[in-house]
Amino acid sequence: MMAGDAWDATAGPLFRVWLCGPLVIERRHGTGYQVLPAAIWGGSGYPRRLLKGLLCSPGRQARREVLLDRLWPEVEPEQAASYLNLAATRLRKVLEPGGGLPSLLESQSDGQGYRLPGQEQLWVDAEAALWLLQQAERQPQLPETLIPLLEEAVGYWQRGPFLEGEEGNWAWAKRAIHERAVYRAKLWLAALYEQQGLLSAAEQLLTGVLEEGPTDEDVLEHLLRLLGRQGMRHRARRLYEQFQQTLLQEEGRQPGIRVQHVLKQVLDEGSSLSLCPLFVSADSHAVSSQTERTMPQQPREDHCSTMNALRRHLLETSWRAIESWSLSSLVGPFNGDNSLDRLIPLILNITQADQNMLQCWEGRVQQLWLNRHGGILSASDLFRPACRDAHLLTTMLSASLLPPERQRVCRLLSQTLQLLGEIWLDLGCYAQGRATHYTALTAAEEGNDPLLTAICWGRISLASIYLEAYHEARSAIECARALAKHLSSPSLQGWLAAIAAEIHAHDGQANECLQALEEARACEGPESDPREAYLVHFDNALCAGYQGACFRVLAQSPHQAARQILSQAQAALQDALQSLDPAFLQRKPTFLTDLAVVTLPLDVEEACLLAKEAALLAERFRLRKVFQRLSALRQPLLALLPHSTVKDLLALLAWVEAEELSSKEHSSSAPNYHSP
Repeated sequence: MMAGDAWDATAGPLFRVWLCGPLVIERRHGTGYQVLPAAIWGGSGYPRRLLKGLLCSPGRQARREVLLDRLWPEVEPEQAASYLNLAATRLRKVLEPGGGLPSLLESQSDGQGYRLPGQEQLWVDAEAALWLLQQAERQPQLPETLIPLLEEAVGYWQRGPFLEGEEGNWAWAKRAIHERAVYRAKLWLAALYEQQGLLSAAEQLLTGVLEEGPTDEDVLEHLLRLLGRQGMRHRARRLYEQFQQTLLQEEGRQPGIRVQHVLKQVLDEGSSLSLCPLFVSADSHAVSSQTERTMPQQPREDHCSTMNALRRHLLETSWRAIESWSLSSLVGPFNGDNSLDRLIPLILNITQADQNMLQCWEGRVQQLWLNRHGGILSASDLFRPACRDAHLLTTMLSASLLPPERQRVCRLLSQTLQLLGEIWLDLGCYAQGRATHYTALTAAEEGNDPLLTAICWGRISLASIYLEAYHEARSAIECARALAKHLSSPSLQGWLAAIAAEIHAHDGQANECLQALEEARACEGPESDPREAYLVHFDNALCAGYQGACFRVLAQSPHQAARQILSQAQAALQDALQSLDPAFLQRKPTFLTDLAVVTLPLDVEEACLLAKEAALLAERFRLRKVFQRLSALRQPLLALLPHSTVKDLLALLAWVEAEELSSKEHSSSAPNYHSP
């Protein structure tokens, strides 16, 4: 039971917390609220830091070890634990509503973590602002509906910086999310003001945004167009000159060609401009001029559609070029020129994302995932196109997009980064894979997509298992499952339960492992979101594969029934191979490797045949993670020489390792594509 079940919800939250600007906490008093005095904290900043840390955690809950690492990273463990205990005691006292109601700060059931209730009892200004922005994105796009929502959201954010005074990665990451949110909310609100003829309000809002980021060319472009509409050409020229001087002092460069072109439009056209400019760039100027000459009577909207079609064509051509470069890496080093880099500004120089282009891109992302699953392209072949796609999407986010389009691009970026993270794992680079999945998580959160966010946490947990960082794996899977509980997605919940089972197996918790596996098997059902079909696809084969992997791990611990557990693992993995969907052939080497490991104590010759098949498939798909797992068989196999099948397998593994070494040396002359 959560704290405050006897509380009257109609009277409003029990507490209000203001995280933007100086921290302020108010307790409900009658029909209003009273600010809690500073003395209530006992002269310590630790309870306030704990409050902020919990409010910034997924589901407003966190384990003790996560809080210690996040809030006191440089303090000795014993001292940090003492700080946390004192902070929890004081914060529990601060969050007592009175009237016989228990404190809002609760300990988790095992006493190893803390949680706080939601907005209905503990209201937070920053979360209210994000909620208002989300409501605006879901409303009919009518100014009279959107403006009040955005004004209230911006009003909360304008109190000051989010988590003012707090340092550390956890604070910077959350602060960055809110800074991006308020930035796009202000630009959106300014566009709505202009649409309603409130030009002074729009100008005032944009001027404030430019003062916060004095080298932001997107905002300057909007302001120049707005001043041009009002006929303030001299003021627009002065603003440009001030911006030019600031940019030269701070970054040592001149404004971009697009801003220069907008200034020219303002000085030449004045009031015909708006905040929704046409697509313009130096590279496209000749194409644009030629289009206008051939279609002199074409309306602006049709012209913009034509330019969007040209942009889509360039994008598709670039994708084909990237794929041909990737495939050529099989026969020689990559020697492509930089022509695609010169096309990127032309492709992405937009102020409003074209819906057809985004739909085309969504199909592209899905196809890349299916190419990986089916083994159509190997991990090394997919690496370059995934990197380039992530780069293009990141570049697109640097443009001024309205919130619905920006969220859609963020979701595409998250899916692309997840693919790149999985490719890193396939290549045996587990730390890079986990770091890339964390970046994908940020994109999913900014895209306001709970499904993608839960999947990202699941992938982070898996990467942590590869790194044998089981503590982080547990924390990540808890976040994932907490999110998945609110989604009607049996497939996702089953996949996350299977990951939790593998973590329990590595911890030696056999009963908890079996319980989680039972939950995974019980979660059969249709995929509620089409993206699950290629992002997760938790079917009977994958469920059986996880079951076999768990039994394989449990059999390694001293156990009287170890041989029986190996037999169960063998049966589960054989079932996984028999029911494997051909469209997900890339999973087969992993199943074969696990089956070889559990079969070796039971049947040496069969284990060697399975390992050989796994090695050949892994070589085809460039799965270094499979080679790394197969190498664990080398030592027990050496003890079985001179068995002929063993000799053949050892020779194959030696050949594969030599090929891998040669491939690494060969690829060193190719350009280095890092994850964004």
